[in-house]
Amino acid sequence: HQGAEIIINVTCATKVMAIAAYEAARQKNCSAIYVDTAHGRFLNLTSPGEQAIPIRIGLRDYLSFYGRQPQKSFEFKNLSVSKDKAIEVANYLANAGVNALNTLIWMRKYSPGKGRRTIRAKCKRPLESNQWEVLCQLNKLGLISNLQKISETEISYLIARDHDWKFLDGTWLEVYVWHQAEKCIDEEGGPLFDECDFSIEILGKGGAKKEIDVGCIYRGQLIHCSCKSGQNPFKTRYLDELRAISSLIGGRFCTRLFITNVPRPSENSPGWKDFQSFLQQAKDREIVVVTGEELLNIGAILKREAKKPTFWRV
Repeated sequence: HQGAEIIINVTCATKVMAIAAYEAARQKNCSAIYVDTAHGRFLNLTSPGEQAIPIRIGLRDYLSFYGRQPQKSFEFKNLSVSKDKAIEVANYLANAGVNALNTLIWMRKYSPGKGRRTIRAKCKRPLESNQWEVLCQLNKLGLISNLQKISETEISYLIARDHDWKFLDGTWLEVYVWHQAEKCIDEEGGPLFDECDFSIEILGKGGAKKEIDVGCIYRGQLIHCSCKSGQNPFKTRYLDELRAISSLIGGRFCTRLFITNVPRPSENSPGWKDFQSFLQQAKDREIVVVTGEELLNIGAILKREAKKPTFWRV
């Protein structure tokens, strides 16, 4: 390789080996590169006056480094409404808080199915006024249509496409988190994250499909979010699932967040003890938990975890 440029990468070397490699590079007048992941930059140790090079990679490039070929499991084009309208729905559901949570839990009893379908929900008791208000807003925004109150205990509405229900059944939370991440800016007024996306499928061991609910790249590092909008999201198996997926795409080099629109139980409620156990399990697994009360602040939380993570990325 006569005439070729020699570059020595000392990032993964032990201290003794790194010092030896640095000395060899200095004597031979070649570059000794260190990848400073904490600050997202490449440093040339033999040219200390040289400007550091920022690490800039996309999400798909990052995943490909770990041998993963990502595929989208959700596309806006498959909805009955536009992308902008879907984002508006996600923002509405996040801001509606517990009212939206209870309405979507109620809808899950009646809405599953295939294809275009009219839902006729017969309730044991009248729907609460704030839940009816959420249904009316979803009807207005286009995710459901033909909403009718047949009687005080019977309601009907149309779900036009499977993707519309998939969105309401949980993808809306991924969209909300993704959109808030997209709006995060750095000190210079530019995007904080190099790339963000949601509903990304990768193949795990044995070819099983695994989903990254939301992924954000910050200076070559992954912020990996699991989003759960179900009635009882505080289960250890969800934490294990998140950790197992992250182990395929960086492990402790990732920051992991568990995000739900479900509020934390009150101290006097039956679920308080189990929730405290869940928080401890999350801490043991180095996972940041974001509950319903904090959801509207998710942009600031993502920014904090990117720049000064609760659990150091090593």
